[in-house]
Amino acid sequence: MFLSPEWIQQFKHTIHSALLLMVDANLSYPTLEVACRQASDCLVGGMFASFSTSLDVM
Repeated sequence: MFLSPEWIQQFKHTIHSALLLMVDANLSYPTLEVACRQASDCLVGGMFASFSTSLDVM
């Protein structure tokens, strides 16, 4: 199941009360747009990261 813009909108109150929104850059553009607009509406800081990259473990 992919995260849809409608699914993200369910968490508007949570996003608005957050200090920071971390978003997976691999989400669809419409989903990223909804999440970022909700965060910017209430001046929540944001961070993009691609979580699908693998890390070498030593």
